[in-house]
Amino acid sequence: MKKSFRNVLKRLVKVLIICACITGIILTSAILITRKSEEKKELEAIEKIRIEKSNFEQNEEKQEIPKNKEEIEKEKQLLPQYANLHEKNTDLYGWISIEGSDTSLEKGYPVMFTPNDGNFYERRNFEKEESKSGSIWIDGRTKEDTENIIVYGHNMKNHTMFGSLKKYYNDKEYYEEHKYIQFDTLFERQTFEIISVLKARVYYPEKGEKVPEGEYLFYDHMELDNEKAFNDYIKYVKGNECYETGVTAKYGEQLITLCTCHGTNNERLLIVAKKI
Repeated sequence: MKKSFRNVLKRLVKVLIICACITGIILTSAILITRKSEEKKELEAIEKIRIEKSNFEQNEEKQEIPKNKEEIEKEKQLLPQYANLHEKNTDLYGWISIEGSDTSLEKGYPVMFTPNDGNFYERRNFEKEESKSGSIWIDGRTKEDTENIIVYGHNMKNHTMFGSLKKYYNDKEYYEEHKYIQFDTLFERQTFEIISVLKARVYYPEKGEKVPEGEYLFYDHMELDNEKAFNDYIKYVKGNECYETGVTAKYGEQLITLCTCHGTNNERLLIVAKKI
């Protein structure tokens, strides 16, 4: 009787384990399918924006740019390819792309800016809808004359947003082949040359993390408005770069720092470039 009970119990346990495994597989599959569907929608939305920008560039003379009477003088200064997009969302700051990168960054992404809510686009798309991929956005503390603009983007596994920047890490050959970044503002087309690729760390004092004494926090060094501040930043990035690029920057040159997650939650991959 006892053996019979044990056998029944064993069979019951096996059935429960099998059911749990099947349930786990079904739930995992459902999550993956949902995420793939979300990624598809996000890619379609970005592609729509790219097509609109591209169509204007190809038909610039035929395209009529809508203008608000109150801002007609300001609109005259906008690069034509961004005028329509800016009218749809005035948070648009510019456009970023890396030519020949063979990733979504080759076609580029709109860059967003919200000074009153710096991380607004961290999990929102161009249409301001919730999105796991978020957008590319610049630090909310950026001013018109900021010498070092920090540009954020998520390190997505499907290589969208800043997911392809990991290719620069410890791969000098890839850097040599993709050392230029196109970073347009609404008013100016700009090309930047990468001077350093490095890993850095961020701290969250609000979560109880203590910042080590003397630690150089790259994200607190945007306003490099004197020679010492600028040189200190260059010394930091060059002193921690993954490999020597043979390129540096001098005081007075405009910098951008691309920043994305890398490794642990506190680690960041930085791509620092100067305007040429």
